[in-house]
Amino acid sequence: LRLVLSGDIHYYKRMEFSSERESIEVERSENHLSNCFKTDKVQLVTAGHGGAFGHLAHIIPIDKATFPESKLSSPKEFETVTDYPTVENSAQKMRENLLSGVYFSGFSLFTAVMYLVMYLSVVPSEYENGFWHGLLTQSLTSVFFYFGMIFLSVVIMFTLTANNSVTTLEQVLVTIFLFTMHAGFHLVASFVLRVLVDYVLTSLFFGGIPKETVQMVELWAYCSCANVLVFLLGLAVAPFLSYIYYNIAFTLFRHHWTELSVLLGLQKQQHKGFMRIGIKQDGSLDIYALVIDEVPVFSTGDLAECNNAIHGVRLLEKIELSKHPKTPQMES
Repeated sequence: LRLVLSGDIHYYKRMEFSSERESIEVERSENHLSNCFKTDKVQLVTAGHGGAFGHLAHIIPIDKATFPESKLSSPKEFETVTDYPTVENSAQKMRENLLSGVYFSGFSLFTAVMYLVMYLSVVPSEYENGFWHGLLTQSLTSVFFYFGMIFLSVVIMFTLTANNSVTTLEQVLVTIFLFTMHAGFHLVASFVLRVLVDYVLTSLFFGGIPKETVQMVELWAYCSCANVLVFLLGLAVAPFLSYIYYNIAFTLFRHHWTELSVLLGLQKQQHKGFMRIGIKQDGSLDIYALVIDEVPVFSTGDLAECNNAIHGVRLLEKIELSKHPKTPQMES
């Protein structure tokens, strides 16, 4: 076995067998192009860069891999040779788009709604500045608070574990830490926002009015205004807190649902590619990785624009994979 090809992750990655025991060397091919190679090393290639969107390469950090992982076969170490997009370009795209991506994603609206729901039935028990204790007591005894908090926690946990392995102790600890941090950000922020809203609105609605004289209509008006304000403030504050969290999660831990990182960091598809493989009579392979860095936007059926797009296609690399008697064979 000399080539393993997959395409589930939407980027291009090529890895080579890295054992120093094998007398195999990489050579420049006869056309002397800098991105063309001739080798007889076993290749692991992920060619998913023709998908509907592009995954961010730096979020899925695979520098080395062991293949196959079956106990019935001898595992071999592989090292990454080529990434497209490169890890550096991928990280730059994330930095450029993360803040706007968080604010304009559905998650920002969702968190703001949860801010509203958690304190939906809360009214201040004191019409003075010391009402935070009453707010805390009422929220902890309200079904709305637990509904909002549980729903928010489930979504946060899903985005952490949707396609991340959580089997080792390290992975479990990282998941718990990131979950606690993200959920904690929003729990504390929602409470502080409601405290501030109550601090301002109580003086407007109930300033100088004895508690026993407050009418139900006034309470309904108060709750409606408070809930709307919490929701609007949540739209501004919650995405920024998530932006801070995602920076920490993506940069330090590289641990998250990959589709979420795409949505937040690269909302528009800008690169695409495809692969072509030629099989020669002697069993050797010519592998062409073709890419286009800026995908043009044109109407369906516009043949002229389609032809212009072809000129944007470039050769990322060509691999002449020769059939060598010393090529390491995978055990089945």
